[in-house]
Amino acid sequence: MAEQEKKLRGLLQDFSHGMLVTVSKDGQLNARPMVLADVESDNDVFFITHAESEKVDELEGDSRVCVTCQSGNRFVALTGMATIEQDPAKIDACWKESWKVWFPEGKLSPDLRLIHVISLSGEYWDNSGLQGVKYLLKAGKAYAAGEQPSLDDEMHAKVQLT
Repeated sequence: MAEQEKKLRGLLQDFSHGMLVTVSKDGQLNARPMVLADVESDNDVFFITHAESEKVDELEGDSRVCVTCQSGNRFVALTGMATIEQDPAKIDACWKESWKVWFPEGKLSPDLRLIHVISLSGEYWDNSGLQGVKYLLKAGKAYAAGEQPSLDDEMHAKVQLT
């Protein structure tokens, strides 16, 4: 399992953006693109947001979230719980100057908050590079045999993180 967690983290660290899915007060799912501020060694992720955003309101009512990331033939999905944090040291460690577009006062903006996604489980699909060639070979053989291709842990795995 440690290798799968390591693979998941490696994929996550290569993404710059993800879709954060929250649950609205009326039970609807809301997804929006977000910049990944940080990925920790335990596969927790951080986003930045405004304290008075719709996301914060939704998370105060229901902390369940899903995060999805995609780039080319690589995909990751995380499920977990989110907390809203105002941690100056973490904000300082994550800060990117380009965020001044949203926070003109910079990292000391009183409205800046972190969304900390505590990842409970994750899943990845990696058909990039040699994995993609390997998958095409497996898919071709499976197609010829009238079967579905099998995927190994390098290509796909579900990872329990807690």
